[in-house]
Amino acid sequence: MQYGVDVDAMSGARSTGVVINKLEESSTHWRSHQHTGGVINTLEESSTHWRSHQHTGGVINTLEESSTHWRSHQHTGGVINTLEESSTHWRSHQHTGGVINTLEESSTHWRSHQHTGGVINTLEESSTHWRSHQHTGGVINTLEESSTHWRSHQHTGGVINTLEESSTHWRSHQHTGGVINTLEESSTHWRSHQHTGGVINTLEESSTHWRSHQHTGGVINTLEESSTHWRSHQHTGGVINTLEESSTHWRSHQHTGGVINTLEESSTHWRSHQHTGGVINTLEESSTHWRSHQHTGGVINTLEESSTHWRSHQHTGGVINTLEESSTHWRSHQHTGGVINTLEESSTHWRSHQHTGGVINTLEESSTHWRSHQHTGGVINTLEESSTLVVLEESSIHCE
Repeated sequence: MQYGVDVDAMSGARSTGVVINKLEESSTHWRSHQHTGGVINTLEESSTHWRSHQHTGGVINTLEESSTHWRSHQHTGGVINTLEESSTHWRSHQHTGGVINTLEESSTHWRSHQHTGGVINTLEESSTHWRSHQHTGGVINTLEESSTHWRSHQHTGGVINTLEESSTHWRSHQHTGGVINTLEESSTHWRSHQHTGGVINTLEESSTHWRSHQHTGGVINTLEESSTHWRSHQHTGGVINTLEESSTHWRSHQHTGGVINTLEESSTHWRSHQHTGGVINTLEESSTHWRSHQHTGGVINTLEESSTHWRSHQHTGGVINTLEESSTHWRSHQHTGGVINTLEESSTHWRSHQHTGGVINTLEESSTHWRSHQHTGGVINTLEESSTLVVLEESSIHCE
């Protein structure tokens, strides 16, 4: 496919200030080139694959996705993440210092071996069970999954995580210091009460709705997905990677420090909300609606989603995020100090204007294209998507 602009040539030209994000999406692919200092993110997506190359310092993230597989190679310092996914398996090799994460997934199993210093994570998944043994210092995570249940016992110092899952429910009791996580899931609902210091997470899910009330000194990420998906919550230091995949969508929540990346993909849409700093991303989906109330210090995130709309009101100190989504549009107004994010989405377009100090993010999405111009001080993010072509447009005004 021919593009109107030389992406590589523009990459160098756009490496102004600190950050440049270029995302190109079409029915057969999309790319994201992110330059933050030495950072480059490349994401290629197509009906058969997508790749993400992320360069942050020495960091490279490569994700290849296709109907039969996808790979992610992440290099952060000595870090390499490799994820291979196919109808029968996927693997993730993560190298962060001494860290190696291996995840193998197939219709009958998948394994994850994580080595971070003394850390080893092993996850075995099959139609009837999967186990995760995580060893980080004194840390052991055990997850057993079957058609009727799965359990996770995590021991990190004083940390214990217990997750029980069945066709009608699953519970997670997590004890990390004063931390307790309780998740109950059933065909009609599930609840999660998480206590981490002053932290409480409540998630209620049903065929028609689920609610998430998150109370956290700092930041909370909750991903909830039902009868057609799978859940993975990984906690490595302050880092959490969550990937939810289903026949119609997949989500990836990555938490590294205060940074959160959320990508939701479905046959008809996907959304990515990236929050860095004191930012929280909450995605809640149900057949008719979803709500999430997050309380992190002064932070409240409310997302309501239905076949015709969803709203998110986020209050983090001075932060307010409002997202309204409907079959024809959705808007997000985010106020974090001087921060305002506006996202408008419809069957033919969506826009995101993000103002964080000097930050402006503009995303326009339609059946034939979408653009994102992000200005954060010296930061510029460009996302362009079209079913047939990718047009990279950035004016001198945007780059200023």
